[in-house]
Amino acid sequence: MLETLHAVVVPAYCLMPDHLHLISVGVSIDADQRLWARAVRRRINCCLAPWQLQKQAFDHVLRPAEQGRDAFAALTHYVIANPVRACLTTQPTAWPYSGSCVPSLPDLDPRRCDFADRWWQFWNQVVSVT
Repeated sequence: MLETLHAVVVPAYCLMPDHLHLISVGVSIDADQRLWARAVRRRINCCLAPWQLQKQAFDHVLRPAEQGRDAFAALTHYVIANPVRACLTTQPTAWPYSGSCVPSLPDLDPRRCDFADRWWQFWNQVVSVT
C-alpha cells in the first residue's frame, strides 16, 4: 500500500474524466510526499495505459494560513465539488469517484457530514505521536 510505504494519506480525492484532484498529507516525520506522488503517478499511468496523466502535475504545498480547520475544510470542499462545477452531477455525494484513502479510517469520506470531526480526531492523534 503506497500510503503505508511513504507515510502519506489522502483525506480527499476526486477523479474527473480528464484529471485528478487530491489532498495528500504526510503522517510521519519520514513522510516523502514527492516520492509518493511520483509512485502514484507511475501506478496510475500503468493503469491508464496507453493514456497517461499530463507530464507535469500542479502541486501546491499548503502555507501555514491554509492549514487550519476552516481552510482545510474549504480546500476539501473545493476538491469534492469539482464534478458539480463541471456540470457532471448536481451534488458531490452523487459522484462515485470521490473519497479518501486513509488506511486506519477505511470508511472516511469527505462527502459525509462527519468527515471533518473524524479527520481532525485522526490528525490530532498523528500530531501527538510525531
